[in-house]
Amino acid sequence: MKVFTAVRPLLHLFAYYPLLLLMVAGLLTLVCGGFLAEYDAFHQVWHESPITGVTNGLLVAFILGLVTMSVRLADDHAAKKSGGHTLPDWSYRVSWGLLLIVAASPMAWKRTIPLDGVPDFPAWRWWFPAGLAAMAAVYFVGLRLFPKTLRSTPRAGAGVLAGLGVGYAGMLAVHTFIPDAYCPYFTASVSFLLLLAFVTAGVGAVTYLTLNRSRWLYPALLAVVVLPFLFPQNQIENRLPNMTDAATGRSYYDTPARLAAYPLPPASVPAELPDTDSLVQWNERMKDEFGSPQPLVIVTCSGGASASAIYTADVLFTLETYCPGFSKRIRLVTGASGGMLGAAYFVSQLRDGGRIAAAHASAEYRAYLELLRRRVSPTDPKFVDAETTYRGVMAGIRDDFFKGLEADFLGPLVQKWVHKDIPLSPFGLLSRVDARFGQTANDRGAALERAWAAHQSTDANPALDVPFRALQAEEMAGTLPSLVFTPMMVEDGRQLIVSNLDLGYMVETGKRPDVTAGKPDAFSYMAVEFAKLFPNAADFKLSTAVRMNASFPLFSPAAALPTDPVRHVVDAGYYDNYGTAAAAKWLLHEPNHRFLAGKYADEKDLAGKEPEVMLLRIRCFADQHTGSTIPTTPELERYAGRDLTGTELEPTAEAWAKAPDGRPAVRTEGGLFTVTAPLSGLFAAWRANMVYRADERLASVLREYKKEVPNRTGKPLRVRVTEYPLVCLTEPSLNWVLTRRDIAAIHHDVARDLVSRFELANFYNGRGSNPDPTVAVAPTLQPAPMTKGPDPKRTEQTAKFVQDAEEKRAELGKGPRADALTPAQNRSLAAQTDLVSRLSQLPLAKPTAPTTAPP
Repeated sequence: MKVFTAVRPLLHLFAYYPLLLLMVAGLLTLVCGGFLAEYDAFHQVWHESPITGVTNGLLVAFILGLVTMSVRLADDHAAKKSGGHTLPDWSYRVSWGLLLIVAASPMAWKRTIPLDGVPDFPAWRWWFPAGLAAMAAVYFVGLRLFPKTLRSTPRAGAGVLAGLGVGYAGMLAVHTFIPDAYCPYFTASVSFLLLLAFVTAGVGAVTYLTLNRSRWLYPALLAVVVLPFLFPQNQIENRLPNMTDAATGRSYYDTPARLAAYPLPPASVPAELPDTDSLVQWNERMKDEFGSPQPLVIVTCSGGASASAIYTADVLFTLETYCPGFSKRIRLVTGASGGMLGAAYFVSQLRDGGRIAAAHASAEYRAYLELLRRRVSPTDPKFVDAETTYRGVMAGIRDDFFKGLEADFLGPLVQKWVHKDIPLSPFGLLSRVDARFGQTANDRGAALERAWAAHQSTDANPALDVPFRALQAEEMAGTLPSLVFTPMMVEDGRQLIVSNLDLGYMVETGKRPDVTAGKPDAFSYMAVEFAKLFPNAADFKLSTAVRMNASFPLFSPAAALPTDPVRHVVDAGYYDNYGTAAAAKWLLHEPNHRFLAGKYADEKDLAGKEPEVMLLRIRCFADQHTGSTIPTTPELERYAGRDLTGTELEPTAEAWAKAPDGRPAVRTEGGLFTVTAPLSGLFAAWRANMVYRADERLASVLREYKKEVPNRTGKPLRVRVTEYPLVCLTEPSLNWVLTRRDIAAIHHDVARDLVSRFELANFYNGRGSNPDPTVAVAPTLQPAPMTKGPDPKRTEQTAKFVQDAEEKRAELGKGPRADALTPAQNRSLAAQTDLVSRLSQLPLAKPTAPTTAPP
């Protein structure tokens, strides 16, 4: 009987209090990893930081205690009203304890699977349960010290509600009037749980008052929560910062650009760089730097928040480390979301005062480069010492470099969201408060930009915290790659092209033949250019372009552009998550193609080299490379009877293809398929339109560039376009903050695959000392020139270091051998092998005189 009495409060919770049950179910699902799993919400609660983990435990226990207290209040009221018996106090404490046990249960059954070679951090499992236990201890100690207050449930409930209200209002005021405010101890999970505690206390109060002859409170609560969102005038306008017209000194929001007049440019001096002229200047720069024309490199990177940012930056940093001068060959960088954060940050560090620029100006770099150019034997002690010293410099730069990408960017964003955007947004107050205090964009998007600036900027180099136009002169001089951002506009699904290049040809789908003079001749407009709309926005920052390109509502706001009619921009991944479309348009642009297939190809041919475009397709998540698999992921999981990781999809499809006949066909539609089919179809079309359209454009590029064009002497030439799909084989979470283990796994993936291959490639090409001292030193193989036909020596050499690279990779953290990987993963490894094989032969840049000191 006592057992039944002990769980009766929980039975009442299930039977009588649906709103409170919803709070408990949602919270426990989050705590147990069943909610927002793809964003790794589990590790945001079970945090690896002792302070945050314990705080989360305290807050979760507090929220569950609020629910238990609310149930007791409601039960007492119902018992008095019906003349029944109230339950004993201990039953509610036992019920609270059972809820705490459920919250702590993942400690026993949920484990993080260790990766080979990547350290696990088991201590994180203890912090959150410690917080749960600490709150229970505080309560029972308080019960001894203040028995009257804690036993008087109405008084305790009123005090808790008042305290939460005052605290929440205080935080709201701080974030409203001090835009840069951020408390580092209020991480994303802490801010969210504080909000949940406030909402839980409010729901408990409403539940109690509703039972107390105030049943009108339920519809009133619904009206307060829902009705404000139904009126357009209550919607806030999240504006972009630094949108001032330099010519007039007025904000573009006061004089919005008229979209009805687009694509006619304003009557002002064009602000963009001529695209092909920049390409020509880049080619001249390459001839000055390397003595001959160089392969043109285009980088495309996929979205994926911090994981993609770190992986993209690590790939580019590694290529620059092991192929000094690689970054100088990059002409164009485009992509989506976090990938473009990592790429833009990498580009920013190539500028004066940047970490990579400082390393390039160091005496160690110049000494190492000089020995490489003189082809000094890698076994020479001078070379070994110079290489070791140079690697030490790059290792030191690397540590500081990645600190700017590995920080917690989710905490500031969620803190501003919870303590300012959410409470004010339904009532249309945010824009008025901002305007009153001169802040036009004090929101979570701006908080993300400020977080980047805080962790990435130095006195010598502000990283992303610079005007976008500040890159223009270096792009035109050919010393800096051109960045192309392509966020999507919500209202019409078009891209917003943000670049210093004149990319007007990316706006139109094509020209109509034989149109009437003066009439529009474009089939349609698939994009608009930022610089055409706002030609004098000289203060518009690079960080804002990155943020617009990575705006995934609700985490980041859909910022409003100062246009008439208003347009809102969201993540580039809504339109093209891989950046392939923009890169393909650039390559297919007739003047660019004409130059590459003409003068550029002639000059390469005169130098005895094949004209070449290297397309690096950097993708962080392995499951993004499964476009060739017809069954979808849900269908593969239904066939397998379990959830599958990205690395298991293709093997499952292969096993399915070979399975014997006789089993029923797999079906994934549910009972509400008739209702959900339209929405499911929209999502399927979105993904198909993005993935297959990108591959189709790439295929068009390859077909066009395979055509032979006669040079000035009549000799047929063609430009070779080689794509290199580089895919991370680990599966990090999609989040603006990663665990140390996720970060280590990403870096380990690059070291295991790309670095190990580079070490061997450089060794066999005479550009590196023996990568493994336990292996006997082999005769140095000098690089053979790239020719149009097969080179037996090169083929044998490549095969040798490919074999060694696989063995080296297997030894490094016991990584899987090639025969244990999926076809998509093997394609990525083959691409990395081909890439480093090619880069290890390229000419080296001339050492430059020091111009900057390391930051």
